[in-house]
Amino acid sequence: MPAQLGGDLQIGALAAEEQLDLVVFLRDPLTAHPHDPDIQALMKVCDVHNIPLATNPATAELCLGAVGLTHGQYVRPEVAAR
Repeated sequence: MPAQLGGDLQIGALAAEEQLDLVVFLRDPLTAHPHDPDIQALMKVCDVHNIPLATNPATAELCLGAVGLTHGQYVRPEVAAR
């Protein structure tokens, strides 16, 4: 779901429940976002819960490489079992 439709809030909720190991939330830093407070809230919840947050492609590559991924989708085993 796009951020404008609440996707960032859904990601934030998963982060607050500590169901995420990593968040990749790519955004354009040179463009004004009407939902900027929601993006800031997502960044804050990741900081509070110590969840790595990548907001640009270079950081995303580093974070994904650190958890052993280069492409594809990662789902934690306990989440996949639900």
